Amino acid sequence: MLDVNIYEKRGDSRPVQHFEDAYYCSNEAVDLTVEDVNFDGNLDFHFIVAVGEGSNRFSSYYIWYAEHQAFQQDPYGLNNLCSAQLYPEERVIRTFMRYNIGAHETCFYRFENGGLVCVRRLKIDYPVALENGREGLEATVEDRRDGELSEVYRATVDPAEQPPGGEIAPGFSRWYELDACGK
Repeated sequence: MLDVNIYEKRGDSRPVQHFEDAYYCSNEAVDLTVEDVNFDGNLDFHFIVAVGEGSNRFSSYYIWYAEHQAFQQDPYGLNNLCSAQLYPEERVIRTFMRYNIGAHETCFYRFENGGLVCVRRLKIDYPVALENGREGLEATVEDRRDGELSEVYRATVDPAEQPPGGEIAPGFSRWYELDACGK
């Protein structure tokens, strides 16, 4: 368990805020990051609290609310995001979750109407059974349309038939750019 104390200024003897937070990285130091997580112009902070298989990392987020002059623990559900990266210019949070050596998922989130919303999900499932009896992969893309995620791309690929260094599936990589559409 971590004790999180917020002080008005360095050297103060009493914190202005105190939180307790779960911490599962027993062999790692707390890696505190200060940045504007929700793109509102105020600095927030987060730190890694759990490291899973592969590159999966989960953080605990604290968001500054100027009107309350206080930090709030994870008001958006950010703690559920895996390996989140902020892109302030695009006002996007990008996540990455590895399920196994060949399966993974990338999601793009934006803040809309006071909440965090997934606007695109790219997923690679592996292994999937192919009609030829071999194992392949399936690439899918879902985009947010009319308030819901809807599938806009699907391809099933036999890795044995792919050229070396080629794309995972035809046209799949372009979906990592948020301005890509299904046309």
